[in-house]
Amino acid sequence: MIEYKEEQFDDVINEIKPLLEHHYEEIALDKEHIKLNPDYDTYKKLCDSGVMRIITARDNGKLVGYLIAIIKYHLHYRDSLTAIDDIFYVDKSYRKGLTGVKLFIKTEEILKKYGVQRVIMNTKLHHDVGAIFDRLGYKETERVFTKIIG
Repeated sequence: MIEYKEEQFDDVINEIKPLLEHHYEEIALDKEHIKLNPDYDTYKKLCDSGVMRIITARDNGKLVGYLIAIIKYHLHYRDSLTAIDDIFYVDKSYRKGLTGVKLFIKTEEILKKYGVQRVIMNTKLHHDVGAIFDRLGYKETERVFTKIIG
C-alpha cells in the first residue's frame, strides 16, 4: 500500500537524491550544456523556513515518488498564497496505476492546510503529463520557452 505524506528535508533528502538522478537522465534537456547540480543548502533553508514543502509517496517505506513545492504570496497578487511545483517524480515502475494522481491529490490536501489558494504545476512538452492535470481540474494557462545563450 502506498502512503502519501509531507516529510522534512533532513529525513528524506538522501532517498530523493538517487531518484533525482533517474529523473534527470529521463527528462532533462540540454544535458551537454547544463549538468545536474542541486543547491541542497538552499533547498534545506527553504524547507526549514516553511517556504518549500516535500510530499512523498512510499511503498512499504520505500520512496517511490516525491513532489516539492514552493509556497509564497504571489508578487502580482499579494493576498493570494500560491504553491508552485519545483519538481515531481514517480519511479517508472509505479506509473501504471494511480500513484502519481494520488500524489497530486495528497499534495493539494496538504497545501490547503497551509492556506494555499492556487497551485501551479508544470509539465515538460516532451514528457507531457498534462492529461493528469486536466483530470484533476487544472487548466492550461501558459507556455514557457527556453533557450541556451551561453
